[in-house]
Amino acid sequence: MRRPPRNRTLAERPCPCHGVVRKALIGTLAEDASRLEVRARAGVVTLGGWVTNDAARYRAERTAHAVDAVEHVETQLRIVRAPESPRGM
Repeated sequence: MRRPPRNRTLAERPCPCHGVVRKALIGTLAEDASRLEVRARAGVVTLGGWVTNDAARYRAERTAHAVDAVEHVETQLRIVRAPESPRGM
């Protein structure tokens, strides 16, 4: 028998903005978006994962902030520089 759902506090409720933020990041960052993790609770979005440069990190932050239901963005993004390919290849 399934237990009835418990009442969640506001902080525990998933934010409906999660999907909107994810789609916006895919549109803005293209290939870098697949390396990102998005968590959202009560209007607070946490970005995790990694990007290849400071500009991509900044774009991710700005994109998440631009979503209507987002009140605050916490960034835990790491910058991992892509290795340069050898010359002549």
